Amino acid sequence: MQKQLSNTRIYADCNATVPMLASVRESIKNDFFNPSTLYQEGRNARERLNNARQMVRNFLGQNYNIVFTASVTEAHNMLAHNFNHGITIISSIEHPSITNTLSKAFLLEVNQSGIISHNTLEDLLIKYQKHIPFVSIMLANHEIGVIQNISSLSKLVKKYGGIMHSDITQMIGKYPFDTSILDHVDCVTFAGHKIGAGFGAAVLAYRKHIKLSSLLLGGMQENGQRSGTENLFAINGIRLALLEIMQKNHTIQAIKAVRDYLEKKILETNKNAIIVSSQELRIYNTSCIIHPEISGEEQMMMFDINGIAVGTGSACSSGRITTSKVIKALGFSDKIAKNMIRISIDEKVQKNHIDKIIKVWQEMT
Repeated sequence: MQKQLSNTRIYADCNATVPMLASVRESIKNDFFNPSTLYQEGRNARERLNNARQMVRNFLGQNYNIVFTASVTEAHNMLAHNFNHGITIISSIEHPSITNTLSKAFLLEVNQSGIISHNTLEDLLIKYQKHIPFVSIMLANHEIGVIQNISSLSKLVKKYGGIMHSDITQMIGKYPFDTSILDHVDCVTFAGHKIGAGFGAAVLAYRKHIKLSSLLLGGMQENGQRSGTENLFAINGIRLALLEIMQKNHTIQAIKAVRDYLEKKILETNKNAIIVSSQELRIYNTSCIIHPEISGEEQMMMFDINGIAVGTGSACSSGRITTSKVIKALGFSDKIAKNMIRISIDEKVQKNHIDKIIKVWQEMT
């Protein structure tokens, strides 16, 4: 067993969850009450809820209905509840909360960099135009970081009368983007815990011309769209996280410099390593790295005992490590795909931390 490099751990798995922001942590010290009650404490809670809803609109645009759910998985189940009866189309590299809920969907294959073919999508849209297809394509991938041209893809969907959804979770706070690229997107989802808001709340935003029926029945909260008392701690966390992200959007570029330094050092250490989708537009914090010989599980364990947390793909599999379906969708063999790790950083990770990561990786090589 290698000697641990430091007593201070390096967290480099921000695509699994972003550590709770200090402003969010501080806000939890406040008392929160049920926003459905009519006395003053309840009215104050309802005002907080409305402020959070307005903040989401300020971020995405005003022409959205906003529903707070407990997770993006719940939000995606709500979309599946409404659209699974018809024609659905998804990419082959979507998050499991889409692939497992829209399990009968037509799959859009991607190239070896993870980019969707416009021609393939258009062929399906033409074929099923009369059925008003529901199309779900994530903006930025959680494992490889590649960004789809969602503006162009969504215009294509609208051209043929379809309904467009995009999970934008991994884009927020990791790439400076103008939300006007979502102008032709009908439904948007994102998770609070992946933007530093803490666990327990997510957003389903949908255009006002879209009609959705509720998945959860009961007390008719969220304007009748989602029953169950709102998790005001977590929802207020989304408000605070979005506020902070909107204020620091111009500083995100610094993360890219650290990510690029990591990838340069990786390739200097082992020329046979693969940086997946390195030539494509990616979110600034993400490197998907394939070791030529050592499995992702072994790499992750070695990093862990040396005080470094890295990922091996989607973190939504109950702690199980399986071969990445995303990497396989890019055309890599099982043998190569199992050697993948994902390093996803925030502004706390600096070049001196990368040097420690490289030192451990070098000792494996």
